[in-house]
Amino acid sequence: MRVSFALPLAILLAAALTACAEKPRPPLMSPIAQVTDFGYADRDLSNGRVKVTYLGPSYRVSTSRESRQALVDQAKAQSEELALWRASQVALDKGKPAFEVVEKHTDLEVDIRHYYEPYPYTWYPYPYYGWRRPYYPLFPPYYGSYRDAYAQAQTDMTIQLLDKMKPGAIDARETADRLSRKYVPTPAQPTTPKTGTEQPSK
Repeated sequence: MRVSFALPLAILLAAALTACAEKPRPPLMSPIAQVTDFGYADRDLSNGRVKVTYLGPSYRVSTSRESRQALVDQAKAQSEELALWRASQVALDKGKPAFEVVEKHTDLEVDIRHYYEPYPYTWYPYPYYGWRRPYYPLFPPYYGSYRDAYAQAQTDMTIQLLDKMKPGAIDARETADRLSRKYVPTPAQPTTPKTGTEQPSK
């Protein structure tokens, strides 16, 4: 008696796919060491300075430079705001009410990927008659191609922690509260650029 493993295997595969689909997405404000695809990192420097880095999520954008510009600008702005939010958290964790941004730099990488899909050989629709019997020659393979583009921003920010507020300084509590309200996911408040698609986790 033969036992078919096709059905159990299909059930296990469906369960695995369902588990992957239902895996919750990490919050935007997550350590990059845990998430790896995006998130923050910070490092203490000397004299009360801290370097904060935020790597934004990767978003699918248009392969056309002009068409993707608006979404690229949104991704850069998001990366800078999330770096600022993390800087506010660092200041509050260290008991500092305010800080100054000493240096800030945002890089953006656009990764354009090329895909090629070979179509299988197909029979020629009409027979060729030789001296014995007809045969059907094959077409050469045809390759279809398409492109995708993904944009990802990274902000590096050096801040100076302050013991008290002063003109031009950033209020750590107010900034953390404001950006938390903006980026903590709620049904009515999207936290990603409106017209792009986030790249699936690798």
